Amino acid sequence: MPARLLVLLLLPSPVLAQQVIVGGSAAAAAPEAAWLVGGGIGLILTLLATLIILLHRSIRRSAEWCGEPLPGASAADVQEARLRAFALVHGMPLGVPEGTVRACIGLFIIILGVAAIVFQRQLGLGTTGELAGLLGTVLGFYFGTRSTSGDREAAREATRTAAEKTAEAASAHQRADAALAREGEIRAEAAHTIESDSKARATLASAERIASNARTIAEVVASVAPDLPLARTAARVTTLADTALTVVRSTAAGAVDTGAVAEAASRASSLVAEITGDDPLAKLVSTATGGLSGALRGATGLVATIGGPLGLAGAVLMGAAGAFRIGTEHYRRWVARVLDRPYGLDLYPEGLSDAAMALAALEVAPIFRRVYGETILSPRDLAAARALLATTLRPEAATLIPAGDGALRPAPVGEGGAFATTTELEEGIQQFRRAVLERILDQTDSAPVTVPLPTGPVAVPQAALRAAVDAAREDPGGAAALDQLAMAGARLAHEPGVDIADSLARAAKETT
Repeated sequence: MPARLLVLLLLPSPVLAQQVIVGGSAAAAAPEAAWLVGGGIGLILTLLATLIILLHRSIRRSAEWCGEPLPGASAADVQEARLRAFALVHGMPLGVPEGTVRACIGLFIIILGVAAIVFQRQLGLGTTGELAGLLGTVLGFYFGTRSTSGDREAAREATRTAAEKTAEAASAHQRADAALAREGEIRAEAAHTIESDSKARATLASAERIASNARTIAEVVASVAPDLPLARTAARVTTLADTALTVVRSTAAGAVDTGAVAEAASRASSLVAEITGDDPLAKLVSTATGGLSGALRGATGLVATIGGPLGLAGAVLMGAAGAFRIGTEHYRRWVARVLDRPYGLDLYPEGLSDAAMALAALEVAPIFRRVYGETILSPRDLAAARALLATTLRPEAATLIPAGDGALRPAPVGEGGAFATTTELEEGIQQFRRAVLERILDQTDSAPVTVPLPTGPVAVPQAALRAAVDAAREDPGGAAALDQLAMAGARLAHEPGVDIADSLARAAKETT
């Protein structure tokens, strides 16, 4: 039987095929039929080989075409497509699709078997049972193997698909991670931009406040010291403040980008630095402190109470602002007491007749105390005290007091009289009016004046402030300094937004 299988390969040679099949004893087959069968089989083999070659060339050409430029594809994409195609071609058996060779072999076996059965008599074959069994075995094994191979191929395809899906999932996960990271970066950049914009706008708001404050102070200082070098400094600060305000307001006028806001904030900060370096109020306070230092040199205990010359300067400025917040009438009385000018009758309530107030004022008015101490103060004569208060607060007080008025006994002027001269009488009237004004001020507000000094806040009592003011006025330099501070404080009291504490701190640095 194995020998007869050689007929599959020897059919093109009829004589050899006959010898193998019949053992060399069968009758010779017709040569024409044998050559016809052999030629047909050879032609089939040639066609199958040609088909495989053409298929291989077609596939290879397709792989080469992948290297051609693709519309919209980069050079790297083209190269990657070409390499992938050639990898697939080289992975195929004989360069043709998988299964092509097996199909050709199966087709050849079928054609060979059918030809052997059809041309059994011409080939001199006694029986074809063995050949049919052999073909059945071969075909069964082939298709069984093909079926199993299909399952394996399906399994490999499923594995490959799963691997591709896994790779795609990993790639998608990486892209998602990258997107999240980028989103975080974008949010961080946005937060940084918002923070920078907020800081820039806060800087602009601060610059506007400082510039407005500086402009007001410069105008005040220029008005109280028009002939001093401070006026030139004040004018320069006014110009800088106006420039800074223009920058700030131009930025706030419309919608601008973050870069413009930051640039405006930087420019405004530079202007503010120049403004604070030439603070006219700080220079005014520093100059006044120098004048007050000499005036308060002998009042050691008082200096400690008020925080030194700088404390007195600050108390005058802060006291004026505090009095203005209480009310206009209180503010006018407070400034009049600090300036110590002739006390106009409009500073006093109409019809004032408080005997207790009159007695308290009489105790601190030296000239009137000497004149009326024994007749009014010692016996606590309330009627005479009321009469003295009412008479002193009248326009013709200098005439009525020497002649007496009702319960008020006469106090003549001249040699041997109560008052040596008319000047002494007028000075006594001012002293008594000042003492009454102090009692009125204390009834309205007796709280100490808080001065924000660089070393810490100092609470200056009203009585200590008045005593320090009176002591400073004994010196011409101190009096001039108080006048400037009082007028500046009076002007600044109308500007609640002015920050005097900053000027005091800068004045302290200049003084030291």
